[in-house]
Amino acid sequence: MRWYPVHPAVGFVLLAACLRPTAPSSPPPESGAPAATEPTVTFREDPTVNGLDVDLYEARPAGGAADRLPTPPATELSTADTTALLARLPALPADPDAAVNFALRQGPTPPPRTGATTTLPFPAAADGEMPAPPAVPTGPLAVLRRQPEGAVPLAPHLSVTFDRPMVALTAADAAAGTVPVTLSPAPEGAWRWLGTKTLLFQPAGRFPMATRYTAEGPAGTRAADGSALEAPTMWTFATPPVALTGSLPDRYTPQSLQPPIFLSFDQKISPEAMLSSITVRAGAKAVPMRLARENEVPAALAARQKAQADRSLVLLPSEPLAYASSYTVTVGKGAPSAEGPLLTEREQSFGFSTHGPLTVVAPTCWERPCRPDASWSITFSNPLDEATVDTSTITVEPAVPGLQVYPGGDSVTLAGAFAPRTTYTVRVGTGIRDTFGQSLAAPGVFPIDVGPADRSFSGPGNPFVTLDPAAPAHVPVHTVNHASLKVEIRKVTAEDWAAWTSWWEEHRWDDARAGVLPGTRVSSTTVTIAKGADERVETPIDLTPYLQGKSGQFIVHVEPTVQPRDRWARSGWTGWVQVTALGLTAIREEDAVTAWVTGLADGGPRADVRVSLLGQADSAAATDKDGLARLPLDVSPGLVARAGDDVALLPAGPWGYEQQWVRQETLKQLRWYIFDDKRLYKPKETVHVRGWL
Repeated sequence: MRWYPVHPAVGFVLLAACLRPTAPSSPPPESGAPAATEPTVTFREDPTVNGLDVDLYEARPAGGAADRLPTPPATELSTADTTALLARLPALPADPDAAVNFALRQGPTPPPRTGATTTLPFPAAADGEMPAPPAVPTGPLAVLRRQPEGAVPLAPHLSVTFDRPMVALTAADAAAGTVPVTLSPAPEGAWRWLGTKTLLFQPAGRFPMATRYTAEGPAGTRAADGSALEAPTMWTFATPPVALTGSLPDRYTPQSLQPPIFLSFDQKISPEAMLSSITVRAGAKAVPMRLARENEVPAALAARQKAQADRSLVLLPSEPLAYASSYTVTVGKGAPSAEGPLLTEREQSFGFSTHGPLTVVAPTCWERPCRPDASWSITFSNPLDEATVDTSTITVEPAVPGLQVYPGGDSVTLAGAFAPRTTYTVRVGTGIRDTFGQSLAAPGVFPIDVGPADRSFSGPGNPFVTLDPAAPAHVPVHTVNHASLKVEIRKVTAEDWAAWTSWWEEHRWDDARAGVLPGTRVSSTTVTIAKGADERVETPIDLTPYLQGKSGQFIVHVEPTVQPRDRWARSGWTGWVQVTALGLTAIREEDAVTAWVTGLADGGPRADVRVSLLGQADSAAATDKDGLARLPLDVSPGLVARAGDDVALLPAGPWGYEQQWVRQETLKQLRWYIFDDKRLYKPKETVHVRGWL
């Protein structure tokens, strides 16, 4: 649509008929003029600006229906008369900007397309030229691929691919009835085409094992274009003969004199036919075997045989085997399969042994001489009947505190507090029985040597320790076979906490006291350990001389005087130790911490104790009669409580690492709590629901 300007003369007439100058208000209609209602649409300009007002009225006759003026006679102008009339008007000035396209609103912007758009010619060209179509084979028909071929462990299917289409693509399924390949022997299965060039034979399941197959594409086989094979294409493949895949019993556990012998194979077998190929020998002497009846097979072995149905068998000796003898089970050459005619070409065998009398082997341990904290093991020649083992028949002299005896399998384990540098005598009585019903023929007497204890050192479990106010101010450390300790004591205050956590995180894995410990050193000495070879000795590190009154804060480092060369085998303990009578508990909230101070000895609340955030002395508040004080929280690594000279610390992290309590801003949230009267209802029952927001 376009807008065109109107001729000036015509435009003036139109404006004079439709518009009038702006007036403060509209005059009433003249007498006899049609009555008018209030304006239904009014356009008003700003009265301070020169312009025109437009008022629209719905006019109606004042005194009823007015006489309608007759329509004057008129004649429609012809096209020629109209053209002649308009031609009398002067020509419009030529203004190329006067014609303006109608401003159509643009539609929504389409979503951006991901990736890049690459324009390629179609069909694709190589180096500006169209690629040549694939060459059409000429000459006689040929076979490109065939499989399987030769000896294969498994043959799931047979496929043959020709060098050109053999059937029409639309007739591939229908052409399966005409097969240009012969297979001998031919198992149950079906032929089908994969496309137009590849023929596939899918057997029912897989090709039977222990079979040699011959496949042939006969001469004269024709392709879809009429070409034919000039000479026959023939190949063979074979699946393997029967192979032994599992057997029981094993060679490591003594067996009864008539053990069930289990054999499983990789393909179907005939148990009766396979039995003639299996021999069991002790040296050169063969043992007659028979197939086990169903009620003669142990339950666990029967379940395994059932899981390998048609591929396993269980044999039993026709007569008891020899006592304490080794036997070899052999599947000989020429063993048959139930799937095909090929026979095995090599022997397959495994062995086992029958049990002898129940005897005992000398007790052993992992190291010689045995360590005091190591257990002993007494091994027997046969598996033990654990339910009947009388542990009271096993004694140790001298007596071992807390001696415990555990039978299991073919051994008995002894554990207890064995004394270092001691030779024990172990006696094993005849009350021990094996799973074959045999008792120990004769008691056994065996010596066993226990050597010295290993050197060891241990301090308190944590690097932050609060001592018991009811006990002496001692830090206990425990050693075995150490003669002396190097001890360093440093006095610290709450203000040293940040430096301590920095040292701990940086140097706690060092093999020596790297870096500088915080605080003031008040003692560096060597402490002699009380004599006690091979014994665990407790040595107290006394802090009493360095207390201020009855309290104090210290960093204590203790390590053995003699350390091994291996840095990772060295030992020692470094920790922050506080001596205080104040018990300090923190209840943390999002924006505050409530401190609760009690007596560490009696648990009673302590009033008027100054509590502050660690590192923020200006945040201090006094506890009330209940021992409570609330502190606004920003960021802090813990709390400090002070009552005179007594100071107690409570770090935010229990191990002394640089952990922080941080203020967490929370937003108010509306939460619904709704419940009803029963939760379970019958049809048409009324449900009563209440809720709070």
